[in-house]
Amino acid sequence: IMTLRADHGALFVPASSGVTITQLSGGIQLEGELTALNQALAQFEYTAYTDYFGTDTITGFVDDQGNTGASSETDTKTIPVIIQAKPDIPTISFTTPQTAVIQSSVGVLIPLLGIMAAVANPVS
Repeated sequence: IMTLRADHGALFVPASSGVTITQLSGGIQLEGELTALNQALAQFEYTAYTDYFGTDTITGFVDDQGNTGASSETDTKTIPVIIQAKPDIPTISFTTPQTAVIQSSVGVLIPLLGIMAAVANPVS
């Protein structure tokens, strides 16, 4: 059995033959034969939570459940992760509807916002 946990991100391992994957709060648990576990871990993904930056640690705990002898063998390893800050995508929003009075015989393109204004009452 292998358990992977992270404090500031989501962990994902796609479905893999011979491996049972269980979602845990803050992590995942994998159970299967060593070869199958290694194949599943080759596709392991970590995604930091939205708007989080700083440090995180992925902790891996392994328990062979006694398959290598009389008693259970265990081990724990950690992987430090540094998440770089990423600028937010700029957005624009209006608190009130925007209107424009246009006197033209054709529509007008407002380049800054990429809005096409149609003529409601064309000039004759």
